[in-house]
Amino acid sequence: MVTDANGGRKLIYRGDRICRDFEAPVAVSGLWVDEFEGQRLIPGHDKLDDAWRIRKDRDARNIWFSTDEQTTWPTSHVARAGAGGVYRVRVKGRYARKKDGPVMGRGFGHMGGSDAMFLADRILSIEYLGPIAPQLR
Repeated sequence: MVTDANGGRKLIYRGDRICRDFEAPVAVSGLWVDEFEGQRLIPGHDKLDDAWRIRKDRDARNIWFSTDEQTTWPTSHVARAGAGGVYRVRVKGRYARKKDGPVMGRGFGHMGGSDAMFLADRILSIEYLGPIAPQLR
């Protein structure tokens, strides 16, 4: 919360590392589903078919996968700007603790639609597996 020159108060978002509390860092292996307005981590899976099957399962835990300017990437990684896709990843990072109250307690990611969030500190390995199946978009 910030007070402006006229005495009004407003929220200014300064990034997940400042605005959220996190668990201790852990290493996770799994799939990253990278799509428009959707970033999902699926821990413990490593096949493209797993991503397609789990992505359709509305009861599966939806973990928002977040990176920022402090996330380090392997030098061999070439970003596929705007292309999206499914990646097999090994990543070190931390799960966010969920807070109660307005804004922060309503979920994670795009429009608060995810029930958990994982912030990547370091991408240890990344491998492009293929596109997101059209029927899952």
